[in-house]
Amino acid sequence: MRFLVDENLGRRLVHALRDRGHDVAWVVECMQGRRDVDILNVANAEERIIITNDPDFGTLVFHERTACHGVVLLRIHDASFETARDMTLAAIDQYGDQLVGQFSVITDQSIRIRPLPDTGTTP
Repeated sequence: MRFLVDENLGRRLVHALRDRGHDVAWVVECMQGRRDVDILNVANAEERIIITNDPDFGTLVFHERTACHGVVLLRIHDASFETARDMTLAAIDQYGDQLVGQFSVITDQSIRIRPLPDTGTTP
């Protein structure tokens, strides 16, 4: 799968995804400091699912109707980095291609997946 990992997440998640054979771009390596809307537009153009812990992507997708290929939002508060990484990898392993065209939220307790709003374009 193709992912774009936001700059607010660490290199260990990036390396874990790459080690599993995923095509991963990391904002730190390719567009550090860019606005969220720019990151979203690049991810959409490159058909990448964004992995982030920045809830502003929800605003862009649901309120501003910015086109998107998919978002995985991490809202894991009571876990170590390793636990958060493992929960993210497990969700990707379990849901795989079902994450395309979805806004997924991984919490301490569950994963919620809902379809992206219609923006006139399809992922």
